[in-house]
This record gives sequence, C-alpha cells and structure tokens, in this order.
Amino acid sequence: MISNLYLRFALLLTVLFSQPCLATNYLIADGDVVALKQAVAAANSSSTQDTIILWLKGTYTVPLPTNYNGVANLLEVNKAAGTLVIQGNGAIVQRDLSDPAARLLTVINSTLTLHNLYLRNGNTNSAGEGGAIVNTNSVLRLYNCVLANCQADNGGAIYASAGSNTLLYSCTITNCTADLVGSALYFGQSCNATLANCTISGNLTYSSTGAAFHYVESSLNAFTIQVYNSIVANNKTNDGTVNDIYGAVTSGGRNLVGAVLDTRTQTEFFPSGNPNSFRQDYVGTTNSPKDPQLNPFAFYGGLTPGMTLTLANATARDQARNANAPVYDQAGNNRVGNADIGSMEYTEDADRFFPFYPKMAVLAAEQLIPAQGNYTFASQTVGTSTFITVKIKDKIRSSANLYLLATPLVFLDGADAGEFSLVTDTLRNELNMADSSSFQVYFNPQHAGTKTATLRIASNDLSQPVFEFTLQGTATDPIPTALESGEESKWICYPNPVKEELNVQLPGTVAEKFTVTDILGNVQDIPIVSSGEISRLDCSALPAGMYTLRISEKEGLKATPFVISR
Repeated sequence: MISNLYLRFALLLTVLFSQPCLATNYLIADGDVVALKQAVAAANSSSTQDTIILWLKGTYTVPLPTNYNGVANLLEVNKAAGTLVIQGNGAIVQRDLSDPAARLLTVINSTLTLHNLYLRNGNTNSAGEGGAIVNTNSVLRLYNCVLANCQADNGGAIYASAGSNTLLYSCTITNCTADLVGSALYFGQSCNATLANCTISGNLTYSSTGAAFHYVESSLNAFTIQVYNSIVANNKTNDGTVNDIYGAVTSGGRNLVGAVLDTRTQTEFFPSGNPNSFRQDYVGTTNSPKDPQLNPFAFYGGLTPGMTLTLANATARDQARNANAPVYDQAGNNRVGNADIGSMEYTEDADRFFPFYPKMAVLAAEQLIPAQGNYTFASQTVGTSTFITVKIKDKIRSSANLYLLATPLVFLDGADAGEFSLVTDTLRNELNMADSSSFQVYFNPQHAGTKTATLRIASNDLSQPVFEFTLQGTATDPIPTALESGEESKWICYPNPVKEELNVQLPGTVAEKFTVTDILGNVQDIPIVSSGEISRLDCSALPAGMYTLRISEKEGLKATPFVISR
C-alpha cells in the first residue's frame, strides 16, 4: 500500500515536471528497478538538473539488459547537458549474484553526484574494467557512499579513464578485487581525482605487484590525484603482501597508508614514517605495515555500513587536518574537535546514532501537524478564498542542515488539488539548525462540497524522507447579494486563485468602475475588457499574492479578496 502511494507520487512528479525547461525529481519506490531505469533514461534525455530519490534503506537488484555484448552495464548515465543527482538514502543498488558479468554503473560525458548510496556485487568477470563504476570523460562525485564486493580486471570498484574527474568524500571501499591492478581504484593518465576522509581497506589484487589505489601517471609533476585524511591500508596482493598505493598520487597530508611496495612511489610520494616529515602521513613498510585499527565492515550508525576505529587511542584518532575534512563523516555525524583520519569518526557508543529521529517539524496555522495528519479549513463560499501559513522547522540543533529536495519544494496531490493552491515565494530550500521557513496554503474552492488534497514535502529527514498530511475544507454555493434597489443578483469572480485573468460576472447590472489593490492598499493598474455581464481583468503582470477587488455600480460598492498564484 505505502509503496504504491509513493510510486503514484513519483509518476506525479514525472508528469508535472518533465518538460525540457524544468528540473525533474523522481521518487523511486523500494525495489522498483523498472522505475529506476526509466528515471535514468529520462534524465539522460533532459538538459536540466535532475534528481533521483531512492527509498530509505531500499534495495534495487537491477536485472541484465535484454541485449548486450560482453559486460553489461546495469545503469548507464549519459547526460551531455545538465546534471544528475542520486539521493541514495542508504539504498543498495546491486547485481543479482546469479546473473553473469555486469557492471553496476557507467558514466559517460556527464556530471553525476551520488549521496549515501551502497553499491555492491558488480563483477565484470575478467572481461572489463570497473566492477562498480566506470567514469568516462565525466565529473563524478560521491558523498558518504560505499562500494563493496565488486570485481574487475582493473579498478575493482572504480575505473576512471583519461580526462575524467572523480571526487570521493567520506566514502568506504572494501572487499573489492582486481585481476590485474587497482583492486579499489584505477586512474588512467591525465585523470583528476580528490579523496578526502575516505577508508580503503580489505581489498585484493591477484597480481603480485598490484596496489589497491593505482594511478598509471608516473610524472612527478602530475599533481592531479590528491588524497587527504584517508585510510588506505590492509589491501593485499595474491601472496599476502600489503600494497596500498602505486603511482604519482599526491598526498594532501594526514593519511594513514599501510605499506607501499613500489620503491619510487614510496620514495617520492609516501615515505614511511609515524608520521613522516613529508606530508605528516602515517606510512608503514612491507615488512611492518601500518595497522589501520579498524572494526569489521558493518553498520555503526548512519545510512551506510563502514569501518570505525577500534580504539580511542588508535593512530588515526584526531589526526586529520580539519581544513580538508568534510564537515560530516560517513554516518552523518559532526567531526568534533580534530577530525579522525578515515570515513567514520570514532565513537564508544554506535547506538547513539539510532534511531533516526524526525528532524523536520511542520506547523499549520501554528498547529503542530504529525506525519499522515490533517488540517481542516473553515467553511468557504465557492469563489472566495482563505489561507493558512505553514511553517517548516529544523528542530534538531546538533545535526546537518535540513534540505528540501524537490522542485517545486512542496507539492499538492489528489482529486481536489485544484481547489487548493500554494504561494511559496518566501520558502527556502535549506534551513539552518533550529531555523524555520514558511509558505501559504490557500483554500479557494470552485465547486461546492467537501474537498481534500495531500500536501507533500520531500527532504533529507532520514526518518521521513517524504512528509505528507491531508488538507480538507468544505465549500458552499454563494448566497445572492441583496442590492439597495431591492433587486437580487449573484455576482461571481472566477477563477480564484488567478493565474492570468480574473473573470467578473454581474448578472443584470453594469459596473461603473473596477479597482484592484494589493495587501498594502496600493491601487494596481491592469487592463480590463468588458462584454455584457462579464468583465475580464488581465492580472498577468501582477506578482503572486493577496489582492482585493472593489466594484462600484449605481446600487453600491462590492468588494472581495482574491489570490494570484504562479
């Protein structure tokens, strides 16, 4: 039931916001790989910033494509214009272990950002590069992601070809293998890459000289691969030798490296020391590798699994350079004081991260609304309007800012959604800790009866990634207005809210003057065309907001509020 509800929401987003000039947001139900592949294909064909939002802690086992030669690409991002963001929310994207060779993701000529995504079980079966990801001439950014249990010829987790740019922040790569070199990462010549506070450990190359982190560029002046505050340790060759880094990898300082087998790499880039005087890195030797002192790969809080430090006095504890450290670790925790080296901060009590407490509070007319709750408007006459202010508040001071993820920031859905409207000009998409931002919801019925709609807000609140509640109101038919002459007539203004044109119908009478004022009483100059009983007021040049219409006629003065909504 709940999955179907969110699937309908995803389809709604696609219908409303898939025009070429607008960004599109796709919310994918748990396990719905068909919708996931369709969303990627749709994003590839657009030229805007698109976002795919995966189900919180969902699992997406992507099947093989129907037609492929050699190694299959389960997902392919090929978006020459615009950008794509995948909000993983701790979801797993994986290959079915019973399927033959398949790479999880290929990125071609694109700008792709991944957040909180867990990629596993990619395997090119000794027939290709990059078990999890191949980056071809693209900008690829990963935040708080995990790549595990993947295999390839080169680049067990990621293979980056010449001309690509790869950035990893607070990520973990483990249990990956390469038949040749780069059990975790392989970078071709003239690549650019940055790693900050990552953990690369427990990976295996079947070559006796292969390293987990391999860069084919050997020039001392390359400076295109930079590593900061990261653990690259306990990665081995097939004979059990620890070999962590090969090539012209530039240290940005404060890394922990188990051992370096290649003499030139060790001499020029990662000399041994505890720490060394070169970049203040902690580097062991092949005879005495540096122990990263990591707990087993498991969940220690946050959305994705990783490896925390085992001891409060571990070598990597409090030794990172804060200037290069991401503000939050892989689990989403503040890096307090001096940051730790690696993707996760040390903690004595991992349970303190659970459960995910609701971060976002929603108040309608100052009334706290629970998720799946409701708000009822006062009864309204058809053609009139009333509104409430809805406040979104970031109520947890100690965590990351609250972000609204969708475009537009809030949505109305349901059979009667047209009887309500939103004015969101002042609503911000990022709220600082303990901050709030507001928008208006109008009930402006066009037909009599009980009206309901659902309001939805997509955010980075881990406990409720899509907050929703029900709006309800009752509309009655308008009551005829008694005129001073003793006649009776019905005068109707429609539609309300107004997009472009307000129609005024005055049966049996003729208006002498129309006056429109804004909420401050300022008279607005707008074109008016009258034809018989109906007058049309062109409001297309007016900004969104609340207005008042006054009608002067020989029988007296009439007035009614109306709303312009864009």
